[in-house]
Amino acid sequence: MVAAGFSLRRKTMDLTFTVKLALENLSLHKLRSLLTMLGIIFGVAALISMLSIAAGAEKKTLEQIKTLGIENIILKSIKPLGIKKTTNRDVENIVYGIKRKDMNSIKEVFSKVKMVVPIKELNQQIYSNFQKKDIKVIATTMDYLEATKSKIEKGRFFNNIDTTQNKRVCVLGTKAKQQLFSYRVCLGEYIKISKIWFKVIGIFENTADTKSATGNDSNNYIYIPYSTAIVNFGDRYTKQESGVSESSTIEIDQLYITMQSSDYIEAAADRLKSYMQKIHKKTDYEIVIPLDLLRQKEATQRTFSIVMATIAGISLLVGGIGIMNIMLANIYERTKEIGTRRALGAKKTDVLIQFLTEAILLTNVGGIIGIFLGVGIAYLVVFYAKWPVIIQPYSIILSFLISGIIGIVFGTYPAYKAANLNPIDALRSE
Repeated sequence: MVAAGFSLRRKTMDLTFTVKLALENLSLHKLRSLLTMLGIIFGVAALISMLSIAAGAEKKTLEQIKTLGIENIILKSIKPLGIKKTTNRDVENIVYGIKRKDMNSIKEVFSKVKMVVPIKELNQQIYSNFQKKDIKVIATTMDYLEATKSKIEKGRFFNNIDTTQNKRVCVLGTKAKQQLFSYRVCLGEYIKISKIWFKVIGIFENTADTKSATGNDSNNYIYIPYSTAIVNFGDRYTKQESGVSESSTIEIDQLYITMQSSDYIEAAADRLKSYMQKIHKKTDYEIVIPLDLLRQKEATQRTFSIVMATIAGISLLVGGIGIMNIMLANIYERTKEIGTRRALGAKKTDVLIQFLTEAILLTNVGGIIGIFLGVGIAYLVVFYAKWPVIIQPYSIILSFLISGIIGIVFGTYPAYKAANLNPIDALRSE
């Protein structure tokens, strides 16, 4: 047992000596060592920064898709193909899109439907303190918050009394509130929509910053009850197309059809397609299934991450080849040193371990520097590009392990070659 303890202590001392000797040899040529590590440094930095940026982009995109609701089917009104714009003075009116009867039929006929939420942009002017504001109005129902995964920051959203009694109340998006009231408290205040006064009852916020039916920021809208909009502004809404003598009349811009579970999405989507094809002779609608978008985006992001990691891996491979070349050149410079060590009793394994230790130290030190550089690049992207990044612990651990493996793989051949030099020939070399 004493002999075993002595043997272990001796091995530890030998390893410590080998590491110390390797560090001394590398420190003698600081610039060359640094240049040798550059490939590993940039390779590891690229791997960490790319994986972090890809993870951040994936999280942001998937969150935006998830806010559409994986239990939702979104039915949108779109202008059918084949309609030509006119330049005549008389305005040509085009009627298309989702009708109220479509919404009612879906509610009555489709099974496993939890709720159907209409969304309609109104073409009405907004006035606050007798000043016209460039803010749009959305008419919807009280289920809008649940369907879009949004929340009320202050006050409340519509309730059943507001909708059944057609009350003139409104909820402001956070950006719309900023335009209308700046930092003032606005609950209980009134704004003028067209010629009608509406009372502010709440502040709305969509933290995911998703887009509305018309593609604009959903936080920059005023929301009123759908029933109130019908009573005060009519069943159909006509909006003038900019730059052309043409107007469009549509009843509903968008429907959120929320199923009881995501398990029913595919069957309901197929049935909805059949229904819309039968009722609508022209393709004036679009069906969006967030669950399918989520699956496609996840697959795309996985491919994107693999491609980026492969590019970074190539950089590491090039760095490894560079280290092998430098180590081979190093052997020729230190041939006499190797011969002297062998003549003084060093074994082949001692020389092999020494050169292999130097290669591993080069790659590991380069890996550590590359980790800090990669994290720094990631934070620079956050600061300047305002792009979210996620620095995951596994990417740091993986990068460090890969750099160590590269040191072993690309340092083994030079170390083997150094260990197999003939001591006599090595001592004779100039």
